[in-house]
Amino acid sequence: MKYRRRFYLDIFCAFWGENFSPKKLQEVTNLVLQDADEVGDPDAIVGICDYGAASLYPPEDYDDSASDVLDWFLDTVSEHIEAIRECGVEDLTMWILYPLEGQRNWAFSVEQLKIMGELGMAVCFSAAEREDSDLKTEIEAMYEKE
Repeated sequence: MKYRRRFYLDIFCAFWGENFSPKKLQEVTNLVLQDADEVGDPDAIVGICDYGAASLYPPEDYDDSASDVLDWFLDTVSEHIEAIRECGVEDLTMWILYPLEGQRNWAFSVEQLKIMGELGMAVCFSAAEREDSDLKTEIEAMYEKE
């Protein structure tokens, strides 16, 4: 399940590598990876690929602020960075996706930036206008039940 909050964001960490094995990383770390494709997997999401890829999302029940979610990723990746690299991850990117509905801001602390630099973690923000409001409707309905 993707991490989505009332401020309508989707955040995940993408792992990629020519020799990356998501299965091995899950076995070694007990991380729960999604959208995982092994090198040469004929059933890969993108068809047979010559690289391994997977995504890491916060646990479904994680319910803290957006800044705390970033800290969760940084703590989790820092804790497992040796295994992540040993399992073949060459590219580590934090994706923060916003539907464009007014102004969106995000601030990183100096410590967060330092840790991202030490980990070699890129950060990608993606904001796009949404023609449909499925995500917003889904989140609003989820919070109406509370």
